[in-house]
Amino acid sequence: MGSISGEYWLGKKDELVEIEMNMSDGWSPVPDSLFTRLMFGKKSLFCSWPKYYFYKQKIDLSTLESSSFWENSYCDFAK
Repeated sequence: MGSISGEYWLGKKDELVEIEMNMSDGWSPVPDSLFTRLMFGKKSLFCSWPKYYFYKQKIDLSTLESSSFWENSYCDFAK
């Protein structure tokens, strides 16, 4: 259906791995009909919402426990 692009960061300290992703470029759909081309234009809400979210995950390699969450950073951009 398309791709989401942006930046990511990966770090490791001892047995802890951290991943952060910022979808700053948003979603670029691959429309294949008139409806999807109209619905998913570049300025569409559907295509721009990922720009305001960060994904963060921590993985403990010794136990394989993982915690992750999505963070809405829209308020940070509006300031």
